[in-house]
Amino acid sequence: MDNVTKALELFEKARQKNPYLYFELAYTKTTDWMCWLIDKEGGGKVILCQDQGTTPDSACVNIIPTLQILLQ
Repeated sequence: MDNVTKALELFEKARQKNPYLYFELAYTKTTDWMCWLIDKEGGGKVILCQDQGTTPDSACVNIIPTLQILLQ
C-alpha cells in the first residue's frame, strides 16, 4: 500500500475520533508536494504534522506515524 492511501485510510479513522481534523495534500512548482495534518478544534489552527517531497507518496511519509498516534 502506498503512503497516500495509507495516510487517507488512517485519516478517515482519526476523523471519526476528531471531526475537526483536516488533511491536505497539495502541489506547487516551488515546493513540489506538501502534506499537512491540522486540528481546527475551537476555531484555531494547530499544525500537527507537515511534510514535503518530490512525490505525493514521499510527502505523506511523516503524516502516517502522527495519525497512528492519534488513533491510540
